[in-house]
Amino acid sequence: MAVDKRRWCATTYLVTDMPYRFSRRARAGAEVGRVLLEQNRKATRLLSDWQSAPAARIHKTRQTCKRVRAVLRLLKSTHPYVYAVENRAYRDLSRELSGARDAAAMTEVTQFLLARCWEPRLHQSLRMLLVSLEQQQADAEARSHAQLPARVESALASLKDGAGRLQVVSLDALTFKDVRRSGRRTYQHAEKDFQHLRLHSQPELFHDWRKHVKYACYQTELLAAFRSGAARRIRWLSELGETLGLAQDLDLLNGLIAAQPDSLQVDTHLPRLRGLVIRERHRLHRQSLTIAGRLFGKPSSPKTLDLARGAAGDHAGEREQRRGSTAGAAS
Repeated sequence: MAVDKRRWCATTYLVTDMPYRFSRRARAGAEVGRVLLEQNRKATRLLSDWQSAPAARIHKTRQTCKRVRAVLRLLKSTHPYVYAVENRAYRDLSRELSGARDAAAMTEVTQFLLARCWEPRLHQSLRMLLVSLEQQQADAEARSHAQLPARVESALASLKDGAGRLQVVSLDALTFKDVRRSGRRTYQHAEKDFQHLRLHSQPELFHDWRKHVKYACYQTELLAAFRSGAARRIRWLSELGETLGLAQDLDLLNGLIAAQPDSLQVDTHLPRLRGLVIRERHRLHRQSLTIAGRLFGKPSSPKTLDLARGAAGDHAGEREQRRGSTAGAAS
């Protein structure tokens, strides 16, 4: 089994990572077209055998759609019609396959909280919540699975149409100067978001920032041959995107808990669960701003104050949780 796993990993890197990079030896239009077609074919291969591992293959297909859309954003200023048509097509395809993703995300983030909770009664409440969420996830996946064959057929048809359009679209006038300028704008957009964010900014602002960070990560990967230090940037952008993604999943869970009736909150300790979720989201936002500081430079003075206050607030929250743990054990 170990040998097979290594072979699978090697094949995955050959199929996904190596082609997702522009070569300086070819024309820009040819390279953009090549990467788009290769990602289209990869998504087609994944969906053609989706029944062998439905969850994994659907998830990888949706990731591939995001990579395609990152390439298309490089055409937004020079080929706006191509961008508008193809971006909409891959966005709709990804949404069609989203299925039970939100339910799975809340289950995963609850497991994450369990690993970070040391108060016995709160830990028990999290376990009760996890059982409920796992049942909801199973129900959502069952409903989604019943509709999946038709959705996969529709997605495969869309991919075939998209490949046909890419075969005839003309990108001859595109230059790497155009592509690099678009990539620079994406990166600067993510940097500008960072400069305007504060630790206590609304979660929606962090969600929007995450989208720009993901695009910047993919485009940095595409343009790695043109940039020094690209590997380091890709690593930090990837880490930043994952941290923001986890914070966004915590926000989904927070919304679910906040929507419960008041009587249920008292009976199941949901107010304290919500406090734990908010503290963890706060910690992840602080961590994301720290990572971004490595990428984009030192934060402005008001943000530095916010970070210091946030660190003090986190330590106070941890002390409060430990006191609650001691009191719970005594009772």
